[in-house]
Amino acid sequence: MPKQNIVDIAKQNIVRLRMAHGLSQTQLAKKMRTSQRLIAYYENIATNIPLDKLQSFADALQVSVGALLNEAAVIGPVGPDVDLRLMKKVKEIDKLPRRAKDALLHSINTAIEVNSMKVARKNGSTVG
Repeated sequence: MPKQNIVDIAKQNIVRLRMAHGLSQTQLAKKMRTSQRLIAYYENIATNIPLDKLQSFADALQVSVGALLNEAAVIGPVGPDVDLRLMKKVKEIDKLPRRAKDALLHSINTAIEVNSMKVARKNGSTVG
């Protein structure tokens, strides 16, 4: 696999982080006090991103400039199969008090375990 250039890495990380934050290009543009058109340009067309713009993206996306330039900085791809509504809810859950978060995580774990058992029964195997 050929090595990507640093601008392409930055562009991909900007898109992935924007989506991970549940932001549209317009919302990110408002945070950066610029236009949606400029965000689209930097995400899709730009062959160079000035350092001051990289810093603006980093500030708005709450990461370092180094993270934007790092091929491994973003955990997992965010694509069309990711439920952005769920990601927004996760951000809201993270703001809850610890006891409320723990209760929700317990419920989520139970739902996952029940689903795993159903799938295992359907496939004729056991869950260990």
